[in-house]
Amino acid sequence: LPLRTPVPTSPPPPPPPSPPPPPATSAAKGPSSSAAGGMVYAEAPTPRPLLPCKFQPGDVVYLDWFWVIIADGMGFAHQGPLPTWEQDDKEDYGVWACIFPEAILDAPCAKYQSNGDPDLACFKYHETLKEFHFWRWNFADSKYSPQQSREYTPAQRAAVQNLRPTWCNFTEGEVIDVTLEQIQHLSSTHRAFQGPLPFQHQLPNMTRWACMGPYMVSVLHNRISPVKNREKTRPCVKWSPDLSTHAFSYDLLCMKFNDTSRQFSFWGWNSEREDTGRVGYSKAYSQATFLADPRDTSTKRRGF
Repeated sequence: LPLRTPVPTSPPPPPPPSPPPPPATSAAKGPSSSAAGGMVYAEAPTPRPLLPCKFQPGDVVYLDWFWVIIADGMGFAHQGPLPTWEQDDKEDYGVWACIFPEAILDAPCAKYQSNGDPDLACFKYHETLKEFHFWRWNFADSKYSPQQSREYTPAQRAAVQNLRPTWCNFTEGEVIDVTLEQIQHLSSTHRAFQGPLPFQHQLPNMTRWACMGPYMVSVLHNRISPVKNREKTRPCVKWSPDLSTHAFSYDLLCMKFNDTSRQFSFWGWNSEREDTGRVGYSKAYSQATFLADPRDTSTKRRGF
């Protein structure tokens, strides 16, 4: 049979153009992962995605001083005296507190700087009304101060960057730079806990344990027992796995004490302990709060 010459066909039509990207949502935009130079920063355990902040000057925002102090130690907040040129004789303001807005537990939100780093929401504390009033954004609202001959930001950029917390990654046996005297001091104010090691975990030179919030290591070095000319110690954070939508606690760093070397070494996390010495959650160190979606008005949220 003769060969049939194939009939030429038209080339297939080009594929249709890709659809345009979906419109942006109302969620706040920021870096996909908070990292700089390989450093991954810790996040507050608040609902995600975070919505953009909409604070206006004078807005009353619920913050509890107990949490502000803890967040300050963790690196999520900073505080200080209000400058004289910002004080008003008619208003009873004396101090400010700036906090990463994701850590405003009753109304978490986000605002980012042009470089992708989060800004801090700054509040003035009204001593008579016992309220936090929104004042300004720490970096975005920087203005030239004639009194200081430079731009004024309540929380200095170096302090914010150097004390921004990371996730804890201690390894078993790692030496923790705290002393027995410091632990005893913290124990007297319920910021640390101590006791005898369970028999199965004891060694001839290790018979005692101590637990404390891991961020307290940096608090000891930076504030309680600072060493002159020593670089600031960055805090780290680990939230307890008991975290839920309505409550959270930071986990406790637990250590063994070596009577010979007089050093503490990492033992484990309090949440993982199964012995009778496990520290129970209490007001002394747990941040229990309702963390329901702030857009859900059906749930009444409370502070500490």
